[in-house]
Amino acid sequence: PGCWDAQGFGKPTDRMRHHGIGIGWHRRSFALPADWGGKRVWLRVGGAHRSVRGWVDGQPVGEHWGYPTACKWEVTKALTAGAEHVLILAVDSRRHWERDTLTGSFDMIDYMDVDWGGLFDDVTLEATGEVWIDDAFVLPEPARHRAVVRVELGGTRVTGLSLRYDVRQWSPTGDTHPPLAQGEATVQGVEP
Repeated sequence: PGCWDAQGFGKPTDRMRHHGIGIGWHRRSFALPADWGGKRVWLRVGGAHRSVRGWVDGQPVGEHWGYPTACKWEVTKALTAGAEHVLILAVDSRRHWERDTLTGSFDMIDYMDVDWGGLFDDVTLEATGEVWIDDAFVLPEPARHRAVVRVELGGTRVTGLSLRYDVRQWSPTGDTHPPLAQGEATVQGVEP
């Protein structure tokens, strides 16, 4: 991944190393782990400038016009556990004025009128069960020595799920600290 303009693609320019506007094609073969059979599988694109479309084995799996935000597509039906697959991503760096109405106001690169393109974050596969954590938000309340945690679940309607958690101090060196708190919560229900 990376900005293809900074990697030497396109015509040389004084603003970035190069100016390569258009569609960049990325292709990668992969094998789905055999133990992922029966799980839901997601393709996550951490960031593509300006838009991205994806195919697995020639079958379209998603399209994202979210400028530099991440996207995630369920690709379960396109995959077979243990088999070899081909992923193709088409990243389009061209400006499309009908949808890029905020061009020039979002980031410094746009302000400088510099177009650029490429994948700028990881592309990964994730496996989940029928219920998964879709989003989590932590609101610290240091004066009360607590935090409020909101977790949004995705998946099929299920009752009586339990969620176990550990709260640990983060370490920039990756050291593991003992839990500051542990617990279990019961989920009342999950809406599809």
